[in-house]
Order: sequence, then structure tokens, then C-alpha cells
Amino acid sequence: MSDVVDKLAAALNGHDLEAAAALIHEHYRSEQPAHPGKRCLPAFPISALT
Repeated sequence: MSDVVDKLAAALNGHDLEAAAALIHEHYRSEQPAHPGKRCLPAFPISALT
């Protein structure tokens, strides 16, 4: 796996939201191939979960 994926897995397994959020770009968009044209944008910043 890539270094970023390893860090994300470790952060999630360690329940470290701040470390996981630091690896995700603030303008992240999830494009789902099963639903072309639809985007999943967060309703609030990931950092708001802390």
C-alpha cells in the first residue's frame, strides 16, 4: 500500500480523527461511478467531528 493509505489505516484503527482528517484534502469530493453525475459533499467539515 502507499504511505498515505498506511497512515490513514493507522489513524482510523487508532481512532485518531485529527490524524485521519489531516490526510484528506479540505476540498475532497467523492465521485461514485455507480451514480454518474452525483457527488457526495460533506455537510460539514470533517474537523467539526472532534
